[in-house]
Amino acid sequence: MEALIKKVLYTGVGLVANTTEKVQQKVNNFVDLDGDYKKEGKRIVDTFTKSAEARRENLEDKAKDVFENIMSRFDLISKKDYDVLLKKINKLEKAQKATVKSATTSASTKRKSSSKK
Repeated sequence: MEALIKKVLYTGVGLVANTTEKVQQKVNNFVDLDGDYKKEGKRIVDTFTKSAEARRENLEDKAKDVFENIMSRFDLISKKDYDVLLKKINKLEKAQKATVKSATTSASTKRKSSSKK
């Protein structure tokens, strides 16, 4: 499912890049016809580029929303939640090791003191 979402996202980005390139070529042809239109051509390309970037960001947001919706439907854990749980587990393991070490040291000390008497 993730591969499908990536393909859709990459296709959208590829279309935007391809369209931007074609618009740039058309503007360059337009500018070549008359040098007075260079500023206008640059403005058109800049406007189109900004618009294409906004559409790309919108497409990414939509893909993210779809992916999150799919994740929630299948009751899957997110990377963020996984990382939080992993930190808690590591913290508990450290606390357990410290407790075991403390108990072992305490038992060892008691044995030594009782054998000296």
